[in-house]
Amino acid sequence: MARALLLQNEWNADLAIRKFSEDVDYIEKTFNFEIGTNQMPKLQDGPGDDILCPVCFCDYPLSEFEHLPDCAHGLCTYCYAGYLGSKVSDGVESVMTTCPERGCNMIVPERLFRKLLEPEQVSRYMSFLLKSFVDLSKQSKWCPRRDCTMAVESKSAQPVDVRCTKCSLDFCFGCNKDAHMPIDCDGLQAWEDRLN
Repeated sequence: MARALLLQNEWNADLAIRKFSEDVDYIEKTFNFEIGTNQMPKLQDGPGDDILCPVCFCDYPLSEFEHLPDCAHGLCTYCYAGYLGSKVSDGVESVMTTCPERGCNMIVPERLFRKLLEPEQVSRYMSFLLKSFVDLSKQSKWCPRRDCTMAVESKSAQPVDVRCTKCSLDFCFGCNKDAHMPIDCDGLQAWEDRLN
């Protein structure tokens, strides 16, 4: 749940905590389910503990079924693995993969990707997850130098000049162009437009 809240709030822990604290229905509104409403089935010994998968319509023992702990929705491990594999093949959006239950917006946890997918798919998903930390955050940006893979963080997230610690490029955190302070980004753009 914590990772899902962070993803929904662009990896900003302060924002996630504030939204969660200010609205008692925040979880329900964000993920479209009420905590505690659905109960996860208990593993029992003996016959009769099979569960019908809502995708393939086959009965499986509970040990071959995966449930999300927060919303308690689930699929058989085979269908869940297919679902997650198809999401990873979609690309970076896979980090926002939601529960396959219609209408539920709970984000599938990393542990399920690790458990159900092949190592190369897990590796791909993990690279997307790491990339999302910079891509979604307003306080982090990739260095704009083509051959640099470093991210730069600015706590203020304001258009200020920053320096990449890997390649030493100075650039504006606001517009990703060469450092240009004290001229603001709009002033720089107007000046460039006049030159062109």
